[in-house]
Amino acid sequence: MKKKIVIILSIIIVLAIGFFYIFVNNVFVENVFLDADELKKPDFLNDKKAVIYFSSPDYENIDGMGASYAVFVDKNGQATGVRMNGLDNGMMAKDGHRVFLEEEDKVRIIGDHYKEFRFPDEEAQSFGELSGYLKKDNMFFSIYNTGQGKSEDEYYSDVRYGNEKGFHTVGTIPHFIVTSGQIDDHIYIITDNDKNEEDGRKVELREVHINKKGVKVKLITNLKFKDNPSPITIQADEKYVYVIMNLQKDDHNGKTLVIRINKKTHHQDRFTLAKYKGMADVNYIRPLDIKKSTHMLGDELYYVNMLGDVYTFNTKTEKSKKKLSLQGYQSGDRAAFHGKYYYVYKYNEKTHKYSINQYDLKTGELVKQQEIKGMKKIFSMNFFGKSIFSNDFMILD
Repeated sequence: MKKKIVIILSIIIVLAIGFFYIFVNNVFVENVFLDADELKKPDFLNDKKAVIYFSSPDYENIDGMGASYAVFVDKNGQATGVRMNGLDNGMMAKDGHRVFLEEEDKVRIIGDHYKEFRFPDEEAQSFGELSGYLKKDNMFFSIYNTGQGKSEDEYYSDVRYGNEKGFHTVGTIPHFIVTSGQIDDHIYIITDNDKNEEDGRKVELREVHINKKGVKVKLITNLKFKDNPSPITIQADEKYVYVIMNLQKDDHNGKTLVIRINKKTHHQDRFTLAKYKGMADVNYIRPLDIKKSTHMLGDELYYVNMLGDVYTFNTKTEKSKKKLSLQGYQSGDRAAFHGKYYYVYKYNEKTHKYSINQYDLKTGELVKQQEIKGMKKIFSMNFFGKSIFSNDFMILD
């Protein structure tokens, strides 16, 4: 008799949990998550100021319960989210009135003509590397840190490519990518050389060409260093490619370097962009957002570190300097350059509030601080208790 009661109670509890889950999904979630009909509206992006990409880490997505969120923030600071299948380090891209979103097994293009494309299970991805838009071909792309091949010497970074007419996995880059960057229609990557020497480091600068027929990877040059710096990100202009690197000699001394490579001759020059002395400063040698740490504005390459210090390298005079410090700067979670402004998405642990801070790169002034409303509700819908981290941040207007 007792066994029957236990079974009946167990069934009731399971049904109650299931009912609660369905009820929450269909009632409460409506207020914080966007449905397909809303995303398909041609004017959906008209009042949107920014979008932030969140995801659970790849090791928590193995059970198929991981999640990614694209949180759109309108001009009044109100946040609404799009729930997606988990893709660690997922990235976004934009072109005019279009936003490209990726997830584990699907991509979406939101704008005047909404489209989404699903991929077969064997083409699902777990870790993003770089997303962008190629204006010349009117195509979006994504590069993924797909994983090791059958042997220890094989590594694959798959590529998706397309637009509203179709999206496909078009090929793979047979290298592990240390860092990457897109400048206009050019995609650059830094790959590790397997034959690193004990007294230094050797990496390779490559250019990636993507089209409907596949992926081509061209070696530009080898970069060899005795002091073992770490590549951060890549910038470029018409004549040069700039690889920004961090070098930490010890706990008290560090540098941020600019390695300039001539596109035609491949000649390399090395410049010191910033110096750090003392443990307090060296701890902040890394930028807030690696992929968004540099920006070309006129003849100057801008770099912002985690302390809010702005350094510039003048590409004409070859001079580096600390230009200014951002006023009232507080380190955040993600950053984005947009024209002459630097934006920081931040969660304040003391006030438990989310905000977007806008700084003027010319003066360092905090131009605007906008509170984001609705973030707590979005994160409260994380039913499976997964860790959620911000991966990308993009200004739309």
